[in-house]
Amino acid sequence: EDRADMSTACMHNIRSREVVLVEVRLNGGALKDATDDHKADREIVMAAVSQYGYALQYAVEHLRADREIVLAAVSQNGFALFHAAEHLKADREIVLAAVSQIGWALKYAAHELMADREIVMVAVSHQDGCALFHAAGYLKADREVVLAAVSHDGSALQYAAEELRMDREIVITAISQDGRVLEFAAEELRADREIVMIAVSQDGCALFHAAVHLRADREIVMTAVSQNGNSLGFVVEHLKADREIARVAVSQDGMALRYVATDVKTDREIVIVAVSQNGCTLRNASEELKADREVVMAAVSQDGEALQFSANEYKEDREIVRASVSQNGDALQYAAEHLKADKDVIMAALFAPNITKEKTCLCSVEITTFIPKELYGDEEITFRLIDLYGDDLPLIFLYCFVRKYSNLLALE
Repeated sequence: EDRADMSTACMHNIRSREVVLVEVRLNGGALKDATDDHKADREIVMAAVSQYGYALQYAVEHLRADREIVLAAVSQNGFALFHAAEHLKADREIVLAAVSQIGWALKYAAHELMADREIVMVAVSHQDGCALFHAAGYLKADREVVLAAVSHDGSALQYAAEELRMDREIVITAISQDGRVLEFAAEELRADREIVMIAVSQDGCALFHAAVHLRADREIVMTAVSQNGNSLGFVVEHLKADREIARVAVSQDGMALRYVATDVKTDREIVIVAVSQNGCTLRNASEELKADREVVMAAVSQDGEALQFSANEYKEDREIVRASVSQNGDALQYAAEHLKADKDVIMAALFAPNITKEKTCLCSVEITTFIPKELYGDEEITFRLIDLYGDDLPLIFLYCFVRKYSNLLALE
């Protein structure tokens, strides 16, 4: 009998092992929930890390020191190098495999390999230019290495040696990839018109890092605001009053209206362009234009919530309120009280694009909260609520609807 029990247990263990082996081949992370015996099973661990390299963390210590297993792990996920035994972090072939998979794995390599030119070159050349951060100091001053790094990620310029931040070719390569890294270029290059033009063409907000005299250059400013209207915030004051520049900026991003000169905020044509691009920039318009019906209508048609920034008279204007809630049901909160109880306005809100079966809230409050009691039982409202809520509709609405129509039938 004891022999039979041992045989059964043995068969169970064999089947259990085969099950785990199948599981980790499909999902290496399943090694996490395996038994200690399975985490010490070389075949199981090899199968797991081949599917998901980072599963190396779940293996027992001596298998994290197994060269073949670690090589398989880092080839699948370079970051698995973090969990390798220390002596394998100094293994050139393993580290090369890791950084070939993901450059940032250089972070976990032994210090002597962070100074290996071939390894660093591979690391920065795989869309991970910023792996340059982990390279030895002398390689941050290696022109070829830095050029490779900024070609893949312009922001790697920040990790380059100071003398290479003055290198025109390297800086142009970097800002062509990411204009904002103009910040890390040498001061003399941030005053170079050609370089600044390239940077703001890629990202208008790179203008912030340009020399002051170039932030007063009309052509450069026009290029910058065409790419990102909000770069208007970085230009010299007299150009914020330039109506042509202002128009281009607010056409690109209506919120750039906040940066234009005060007198430009009274320009009806420019403000209409701005609110047509972003309705809520109505907040940045002059008080006079917040009371202009055409301006307000353009704003709420683009974003219903712009109603909150209009003059109070328009919160009582049925047509404007209806246009607002039709665009965004949440605008109902800004309407005058008598319009919150207006059936036509409520129906417009109920059919707004942002009111769906998945989102039945207005301003984080259930839409049913906004329906006045006198409209409980209304046929159109009830049917729309049933469409939105289904079986979750509060019973009070169904009760009022049934009661209302039962009374009508009784009268007939």
